[in-house]
Order: sequence, then C-alpha cells, then structure tokens
Amino acid sequence: MRILVVSTRFPYPPRWGFATRVYHLARRLARNDEVVLLSPADHADPADLAQLREELDVEVVELAGGTAGRSKRVTQLAS
Repeated sequence: MRILVVSTRFPYPPRWGFATRVYHLARRLARNDEVVLLSPADHADPADLAQLREELDVEVVELAGGTAGRSKRVTQLAS
C-alpha cells in the first residue's frame, strides 16, 4: 500500500509531542508499506532532513511567499 502522511510541521527531530507522534506514526506505517511524508520544512536543518530521508521518502514543500521573519501570530492572521 502507498500512504501519504501530510504534516503541518516538519516532524524531525521528534523533540516535542506533535513531532514525536507524526514521526513514530510514519515510521510504523513504513515497516509494511510505502510511506511518503509531505511537510513544509522552512526551518528544518538540512542534516535533519537528510537523516529522516534515510528512513522515509520525504517531500519538502516550499511555502508560497514564505513566512521567514514573521511571527507565528502574524502568519496565523494572514492565513
């Protein structure tokens, strides 16, 4: 089976609740099926991205317009 996991945040490294859940869910699904992780990775460390790619197929999405330099609340308001 081919499974697409869509995450609103880049889940690696899994150091906080949401990231941990998405990361372990994707890894578990990847044991028996083909899993692709689709996630924005604005602030992802390239080393983290490379490390995750060793475990899963990862597709990084560039956000149109970007959110660099904007606070979380301003970004939420704009969306």
